[in-house]
Amino acid sequence: MDEAFFYGRAVRFDLQFKGFPRLAYRESASSLIRLTRRAAESTALKNVFPVSETHGRKLVLRSDGDLDEPKPAQRWSLEVADTVLFRWKSGLDEITYCSIGKGDPTLIEFWFTHILLPLYLTIEKRCHFLHASAVKFGDAAVLFIAPSMSGKSTMANFLAEQGHAFMADDKVLVTESDGVYFAAPSHPFSRPNRGWETLGTVVEPFEDRELPIAAIFELKDGQKVQSRRLQGAESFSALAPHHLLELPYRRANRLGWLAALASIVDVVRLERPWGLQHMPAIRQSVASHLGSL
Repeated sequence: MDEAFFYGRAVRFDLQFKGFPRLAYRESASSLIRLTRRAAESTALKNVFPVSETHGRKLVLRSDGDLDEPKPAQRWSLEVADTVLFRWKSGLDEITYCSIGKGDPTLIEFWFTHILLPLYLTIEKRCHFLHASAVKFGDAAVLFIAPSMSGKSTMANFLAEQGHAFMADDKVLVTESDGVYFAAPSHPFSRPNRGWETLGTVVEPFEDRELPIAAIFELKDGQKVQSRRLQGAESFSALAPHHLLELPYRRANRLGWLAALASIVDVVRLERPWGLQHMPAIRQSVASHLGSL
């Protein structure tokens, strides 16, 4: 068994997960999420909840209870068609998997990292994720939000090339403590070309610690590079479409969480033309807002 960090959480596993940051110290057994292989069970759980198809695969989320507040020992499963079946029980930090169809270790690693673990952390740990990329700027994290294929990964990769440690390509787990919001590093892989069922390539340097969020930049198309801090409802409206993994019973919590985030963290609209030649000016605009390179 090996151990590594995913979305700032320690996981013990029996797969390879090459390139993931290994634990520099031994976590207590109670704080680890364990991922282990187990034979398939013949009985499917009765309640089916809708999940969007992604990467060309149908996903089925099941449980033996309601999709309201999970109850202790409530059973869950996520089936990725012709690939893998994940199972867990509420209240236990253990996830099991079994390969089905064409599922191989590389595909199982992808689906665990990209879909299953964020879903598990959302349901079981009440975590909040933003659809964003992130890098380290100074001693803090800077996030970039935008629709898919709109430059988040390109921005993060460029800044990593300039020495800003990479933190996330697509999903950022955001936590709060004493009024300060933190970004947890997801994993060191980036998919700038958005290939299906691949984590992409390792980006270095990689920041493996949670960092306070200095600002969230909303990327927008524009004729020139310019930025503007959003206020009030504008900040909330910019953030709302990028809150991931919407679950019906969390709607009220989601709205309150987004409002609190928007009231504390700077949300900045960053307009820029397309083209790598504009990246230095974009970096300068980000640095100017933050007050230092």
